[in-house]
Amino acid sequence: MKKDSIFKLILALIIFITIPAFCTKSIAAESKLQTTITYTVKKGDTLWGLSQKFFDSPWYWPGLWAENTEITNPHWIYPGQKITLYNKKALSDIIEQKKTSVSGAVNQIKKEKTAEKKPSFVFKKINKLPFISQRKIKPEAIIKEGISNQEMFSTTDEIYILANNNQDKFLIGEKYAIYKRPIKVKDPHNKKILIGYQYNLAGTLEILKKEGKLLKAVITNSYRPISVGDLITGFNEISPEIFLAPGVAGLKGKIIKEKENALFLGEKSVGFINSGTADGVQRGQVYTIVKEQEIKLDKKNKVKEIIPFGSFVILDAKEKTAAFLVVKSEKQVPVGAKFISPEKM
Repeated sequence: MKKDSIFKLILALIIFITIPAFCTKSIAAESKLQTTITYTVKKGDTLWGLSQKFFDSPWYWPGLWAENTEITNPHWIYPGQKITLYNKKALSDIIEQKKTSVSGAVNQIKKEKTAEKKPSFVFKKINKLPFISQRKIKPEAIIKEGISNQEMFSTTDEIYILANNNQDKFLIGEKYAIYKRPIKVKDPHNKKILIGYQYNLAGTLEILKKEGKLLKAVITNSYRPISVGDLITGFNEISPEIFLAPGVAGLKGKIIKEKENALFLGEKSVGFINSGTADGVQRGQVYTIVKEQEIKLDKKNKVKEIIPFGSFVILDAKEKTAAFLVVKSEKQVPVGAKFISPEKM
């Protein structure tokens, strides 16, 4: 139930990311402002077109889709169909009509808008995410053995680690990350192409003291089975708060992996794409999952349509890859599925 609430919050944030806060007590006292309107679809309308028309941004369409659950396919909306929209224009008109009597309130709105915090959500597992590196990473140390010579460990177990080079760079009381040995990640459409290496976080440890050539440590968290030979690196904790933002205009790519090697992803799944910071990808950006479908115009003519069927938000980005969270999907998303920036539609 708690997870469902978080996802409703994320979708709500996507919906309102481009909408300023107009509501004040002064205005509410003078007029009952309706925050939504019912729009009747006309011939040629699309969700991204309506998003541009009403909210000045086509990438806002996932929010419209999320709010109108009767729309099963965002690519197909029909003349006469009713869609609920946030009535940004109506609110603007009301404020314009009443600006003489509520000028003070309008000025306050402008101040609040300037100081307004960007829409965000909290992803609590952000520091447990795996990542994909183009090259193998040289660890700072490895787990050498357990205090009682065991080979598998969990939280509170004490272990010995062996530094690769300079033991002095390890600080007593400092927190470090434990990673499993890397897994090769290959292109889902061409297994001869190596994309990089996936590193899965197994847990964290704290350095207790130095004992000869070894360092004694205690495991403070375990997320996966921890064993002799696991890799030790610095632990860079990042904020779990993710601020929503539009994706890179014109960007397109594909989903290369589900984090646990599943063949399909659904809502709340975490996966990776083949674009990263080198392409302008950053945390919080929203992208659209699409498929190409051939449609017959007549017996002789066919066209290829781009059909959107889901969306995801970027959780963390490296140079050439990025981790994402699926926030909306009409159906299962196969590994290898394409994604685009909503502006491309």
